[in-house]
Amino acid sequence: MPRKAKKAWQMMAIAYSFAIVFTIFPENLSRVAKIVGIGRGVDLILYIVSLLVVRELFLNRARQSTVERQLTLLTRQLAISQAKLLKRTD
Repeated sequence: MPRKAKKAWQMMAIAYSFAIVFTIFPENLSRVAKIVGIGRGVDLILYIVSLLVVRELFLNRARQSTVERQLTLLTRQLAISQAKLLKRTD
């Protein structure tokens, strides 16, 4: 398994573990929220999810930019190769 995939599985396992614990014991989530200065446990979850969504938006934009650059380079190389091939046949 690739290193990134393994890390993703580990992070998912941790997230699901926390979800299970806080579903069974919701008062613990409220305690954690109060410790960090947030009134309710639900608000803590919303803040965390909001941060994760923004993070993913930035990461996806970076990935999209990388793919676009790679596609541009590939298209350019293909066009140059085809032009050279056509020049030879003429």
